Amino acid sequence: MPYQKSLHFDTPHEEKKIWRYMSIEKFMAMLKNNSLYFPNISLFNDKKEGTLSAKSIEEVYRTDLLDEENTPIKQDGAFRRMKGFMQDAEQFHTKREAEIIYNTQHSFETLLQLFSNHLMFCNSWFEKENESHTMWAGYGENSSPTAIAIQTTIGDLIKSFASTSYQIHIGEIKYKDYKKEDIEGYEDFPSIDLNNPDNVLKLFYAPILHKRNIYQEEKEVRAIISFETICEEYLDRIYTSEIPFYSDQLSREDVSFFSGYDTNLMKDIPKKGISLENNLQTLLKTIVISPNAKDYFYDPFQDFIEYYGINPDIVRPSEI
Repeated sequence: MPYQKSLHFDTPHEEKKIWRYMSIEKFMAMLKNNSLYFPNISLFNDKKEGTLSAKSIEEVYRTDLLDEENTPIKQDGAFRRMKGFMQDAEQFHTKREAEIIYNTQHSFETLLQLFSNHLMFCNSWFEKENESHTMWAGYGENSSPTAIAIQTTIGDLIKSFASTSYQIHIGEIKYKDYKKEDIEGYEDFPSIDLNNPDNVLKLFYAPILHKRNIYQEEKEVRAIISFETICEEYLDRIYTSEIPFYSDQLSREDVSFFSGYDTNLMKDIPKKGISLENNLQTLLKTIVISPNAKDYFYDPFQDFIEYYGINPDIVRPSEI
């Protein structure tokens, strides 16, 4: 089964109800492709998506990631070139200028953002017993009379994933004050053994399992394609400490004209998202029509989903 339990994820009980609100166009694409779409988190609307809280950033900058005794950075040619660059910066620039160069060119925050923007793909749901007016407005495109909401359970979501080379983790989002609180796992960053691959994996997952507390009424649950299998699929290596956490191979979009540089390892990774085959008959328990829908929309919509093998009896109008 593609779903895999992970110590880094708090997965709700299998009987918990979850919802997904969408436009009719997105729903049609889901039916046509018989799949769920996992967009890259860099495309999400929240500008703080996948980032650290201000307090956690302070913790990160307490550690020198060029310290060879404790670094997740593979000490390859790229590592040595960057270390030399930093030493030159300290020699030929003021301390403040060197700090700016260091912080923008080489920090765990920079590495985290690099991997998140390329290798993290999420499918979002919202945990609630009943439909939500707030969710209709924010995610169901409430202005559209043809928006719909689909309801399932955690257990049926898990069962619905077809066989795939990817593993899927499912976890509840934790909500924090990004000005005052740490992201869980970053409370004492300098004490973390960054040569332990599992420790680094936990640090990579944490930012996409947290959001600012202004979103806490959403009670979001995320299905996430495992970082480990993305590495195996696209970087052609099992996730270990040998992955080049800093490398010219990862940081350059096109290095073919640089003599002596290796090919960019990330060039084949999908930039927008990944569609995973899904058993929609197992997944879909209830389909709710927008509160703004016209009466004449109901019957044609039932005919439409029946064409794709979905039981039309699971369709009902909104109770809002």
